[in-house]
Amino acid sequence: MDGSAKWSGVMAAVCTLAAAAVALVLLAVLPPEPTGSSHLMYGPQAVVAGGVLGGAFWWALVERPGRPTTGRAILAGFLVGLLAHPLMWAWYFVVGPLYLPVERMGPAVAAGTALKVSVASVLFFGWLTVPVAVVCGWVVVRFRRRALE
Repeated sequence: MDGSAKWSGVMAAVCTLAAAAVALVLLAVLPPEPTGSSHLMYGPQAVVAGGVLGGAFWWALVERPGRPTTGRAILAGFLVGLLAHPLMWAWYFVVGPLYLPVERMGPAVAAGTALKVSVASVLFFGWLTVPVAVVCGWVVVRFRRRALE
């Protein structure tokens, strides 16, 4: 991996952190849940889901195929912004009960619940997560292509 690829990895990490900051601000301003708990407990799952998918899609769609293109970077951002929701909720309902005040449920029920909640999550928050991730992909590919010139 050349130096510019490492630089794009750093930029992708910065974009993930910026998107996480936006998510945390949104979660902080939402009214508390009926149980009284804060929405900020979803933050770690959102950051990890975005980071894991961001790295995977960036490598698979932008770095590995050859010369980075704007279209592939935007596609990677779109997929991250859309698919981070199901990954976040799957983690929340499957792993969350180990360290969060979440009701324990069987794996099949947890997966079904995660799927239902992620559809609602995409509908309510996807309008923000998808464009933010697309812009992040576009910004990182601009720096990456400039480094290659």
